[in-house]
Formats: sequence, structure tokens, C-alpha cells
Amino acid sequence: MNLFVIIPAYNAESTIARVIHGCVSFIPRENIIVIDDGSTDKTRSLVEQSGATIIVHDKNRGKGAALRSGFSAALKYDCDAVITLDADLQHDPTYIVKFLDLHKKQEDWGIIIGSRWRSGTKMPLDRRLSNRITSFLISIRTGQKIPDSQSGYRLLKREVLEKVTTTEDRFMAETEILLKASSCGFSIGSVYIPTIYNEEASNINRFSDTLKFVSLYLRSFFW
Repeated sequence: MNLFVIIPAYNAESTIARVIHGCVSFIPRENIIVIDDGSTDKTRSLVEQSGATIIVHDKNRGKGAALRSGFSAALKYDCDAVITLDADLQHDPTYIVKFLDLHKKQEDWGIIIGSRWRSGTKMPLDRRLSNRITSFLISIRTGQKIPDSQSGYRLLKREVLEKVTTTEDRFMAETEILLKASSCGFSIGSVYIPTIYNEEASNINRFSDTLKFVSLYLRSFFW
């Protein structure tokens, strides 16, 4: 299986080397694609030193744009599937194995989401509430059980990358992918992953992103 890992990164000098190191136990270094999304720190040089494949955005374009660049590169390299994970160590690379094991058992699933929902989750209350609401609404819209719509730790089959075209440049692209993949007939499953949060401030604006979600959700009825 020709698997690629896609890692959007922005000013991730404190964590990116460890994330890459965690991935190389499971896939070749050259199959790790890091998108340096306009970083102003040492992210680029650290990725280059690691031997991973790097794509550089000359300015910060957002996570959605970074994912598109990564998907395009993976398709160019004839991928069978990709796994997306964050550059801040909130996604444990050792769980790549769980995604792959489930993918072998559920080959009809187009997307596998890493779900953080279990009793005792350490997710902050505001994020837990937001995630519950958006996941519930997306589950209704897609007709599929989506337990953690905000998780960026995912496996996507090549066919999804070929058929789903996104336009959102920032975090909302991850929601757009789920909605459009479902409308294209792809099944969406999930696998448990642990909840990990570091001390760095989140770039997510709850009010602004809620409005963006509502707008995207309503527009999905006209696709």
C-alpha cells in the first residue's frame, strides 16, 4: 500500500521533528509530506534536515490550502491513501497502525476519522460542546454517524482525493471534506484516538468559526 502522511505546519519548530520521527516507524521518510504554510521560524529547515518531503507556501494560506497542496502531491506520487495529522503533537503517530488495521478490515470506507470521544476525555469544555453540536449536525446532514467532526487525524482513500474538491482555505475545509465526501457516496467510519492537548494557544475563534460552519452547512444543501 502506497501510504502518505500529510502534515500541515505553521511555526511548528518545537514539535515538527518529533512528529516526523514518530511517523518514520511506519512509512518511508519521503512519504511524509510536510506543508510549511508560511512559517517564520525554523520549521522549514527542520523538515529539510529530517529528510521528509516539504512543500513551502510563501505566506500563510490556512490549513485547508495546506491540505490541498498535500493531497495534490500525494496524488502525483500515486498514493493509495493518505493520513492527515497535525504538527503540534496532538495526534499520536503510533496510532497510524490503528488506522491501517481498520482500513484493511473496512476497505469500503472512504474516510476514517480519529475520534477522541470516550468517557473521561480531556477535551476542554468549550471545544467539547462545539464538537458535539457540529458532529451531530453533520451526522444528520450526511446520514452517517460522525462522532468527532473536528478531528484532523484522518485516513482518506485516493478515490476521495480524486473526487472531492474543496474551496475552504482554513479549518472549515475539514468539515467541507466530510460533507462533500458523503454527497459523493463515500462511507465514513471512525477509530478511537487519545485526547492530547498542549499548552499553546489555539488559533480557533469560536464565534467566527461558528458563523463559518453555519454558512458552510447551509451552502451544502445547494451543492
